[in-house]
Amino acid sequence: MKSLMIFLNKLITKVCKLFGKNGSVYPGYIIYDILKQKKILEKIKYPKMVIAITGSSGKGSTTDLVNRILTDAGYDVCYNQNGSNGVLAAVTLILNNCKLNGEFKHDVLLLECDERHLKLIFGKNKMTHLVVTNVTRDQPARNGNPDIVFDDIVKAIGKDTKLIINNDDPLVNRLSYMFPS
Repeated sequence: MKSLMIFLNKLITKVCKLFGKNGSVYPGYIIYDILKQKKILEKIKYPKMVIAITGSSGKGSTTDLVNRILTDAGYDVCYNQNGSNGVLAAVTLILNNCKLNGEFKHDVLLLECDERHLKLIFGKNKMTHLVVTNVTRDQPARNGNPDIVFDDIVKAIGKDTKLIINNDDPLVNRLSYMFPS
């Protein structure tokens, strides 16, 4: 089933591009929502380095900077440079960069992630590194209280995840007490 989902994701992406569309979210929507493959990302064999970057603002520029550093250091990095950072975009990107057997093709997976989607993207497979830029009253209608966003970030952190946090943000700084290194 995993191989079929990877193949289908790649095929839908190619069809989207044939019609002049980006195809960064729609294939993931078909796999994740329509075909109900909510656990598909748990079936992937990830590289040794999986880095997520999240926060209310600064995710994109931080992701570009980390990509530049890792690429200059000689790593083969796969990242969502188009800025699509929700779970559907992550499904599309990850499956498009896997072999049919589910093995990831690159040295590093670097994802700019919506802070509310971290726990959906990283279920059982935890990221090796998490960069948290800040947590602010961003999009109140969708996110509500910043504590809700913070709690969603906490739910995605594994016991082996290395945290890189903005200590100048009081809410984010709480992570250093919750997950001392």
